[in-house]
Amino acid sequence: QEALWDWGYDTNTTDPSWDAADAAALKIWQADWEMEPTGEVTKTIASMLLRAHPTTAPGFFPSKRGCLAYEHFPQARSVMTWTGGCLDGKTAGVGQLVWRYWYNGAEWSERYDGSMQGGYTHGQGTYLFESGNKYVGGFFEGALSGTGSMIYSDGQNYTGSWKSDLPNGPGTFVDQAGQIFTGTWRNGCLQIGDRWAAVETSATACGFD
Repeated sequence: QEALWDWGYDTNTTDPSWDAADAAALKIWQADWEMEPTGEVTKTIASMLLRAHPTTAPGFFPSKRGCLAYEHFPQARSVMTWTGGCLDGKTAGVGQLVWRYWYNGAEWSERYDGSMQGGYTHGQGTYLFESGNKYVGGFFEGALSGTGSMIYSDGQNYTGSWKSDLPNGPGTFVDQAGQIFTGTWRNGCLQIGDRWAAVETSATACGFD
């Protein structure tokens, strides 16, 4: 029951004994993981539930094939599928990783196509965010790193150097109004005279407010 709850499946009961509500929650979990929804707890099912159930803290969690991948922001009912290789129990090589999860009462999904190493997005790849944003470029141990382009769903875009998920180094940002900001970025911040821009961070964090 506790494991199902931690995964984000509401057992709708405080009774410690296994009942119909628990079985119903387990059936949903089994269906999400593309298993036969029997509602019955077996040793295999118990092992999977207890293996690494999500918390709000980042960490490594199992894909459907059992291969571990790193999640920055684990959410309820998180399910991962991975089409590539598995080395030492973690995602490796080139493939597609898809996250499906529940957030604010709705199902969301994100997708990564590219290279992985040690369970992290690592190397070159394309990441499609639930927001509609799209990043194409380099990754290093799960973070946007190297040269890459972020195309935002609102029409804005940044192309240039990244480090630790933020623009760092030479790059160009185009805002919704078509204004162009080119220069050397530092932690997502750029100031050119009285003009400034903040990408993947806030004006306050950049000290522009």
